[in-house]
Order: sequence, then structure tokens, then C-alpha cells
Amino acid sequence: MSTVRERLVAEMRRARREKDLGQADLADRVGGSLDSISKIERGLNAPSVELFAKIVGVLDIDPRVVLLEPNPLLDAESGATRTLIPRQGGQDSGDRGQPVTTG
Repeated sequence: MSTVRERLVAEMRRARREKDLGQADLADRVGGSLDSISKIERGLNAPSVELFAKIVGVLDIDPRVVLLEPNPLLDAESGATRTLIPRQGGQDSGDRGQPVTTG
């Protein structure tokens, strides 16, 4: 099983390299320091919630990939997927919903 920190490190590296961004470029785009980005990407520090939101936004990372632990019972062969189902109150309530398994 991987931790949130391990998933963040892996996704940051993958997405940053995919976008051909250096750590300094990412730091500039999210308003952080090169040192902080480097330490986050090496798994030495965890970002604040605000910095996390900026990082996943700039790198187009789905935060659920980082925050939700993979479920080994839900694999590609099962056809099951995770999706967000809005709670009562709809989108105007600001509630993003809860993950549920379908399929």
C-alpha cells in the first residue's frame, strides 16, 4: 500500500516531467520556493493544503488519485469505477460529494 505522500511524489514527478517543467518552473507557477518543491518531491516535506491545491491545479493532477487509497478489489478487469456522487443540496451547496463505487 502506498501513502498519500508517496502517491503525491509519484504523481508530481510524472506530471511535471510530462509537462516538461523543471522544479524551478513549478515553484514559480505555484508561488513556492524551489527548496520547498524539491523537498516535497523527495518526500521530505508535505505541502500545505493551499500549496497542494496549487500543485495539482498547475500539473492537472486529479487530487483523488493522491488522496484516495487505491482499492485492490477494484481493478481494470472488474469494470468498477469510482465517481463522485453529489450529496443533497447540489452544486450550489459547495459540497463536492462523496466517492462511491459503481460497476
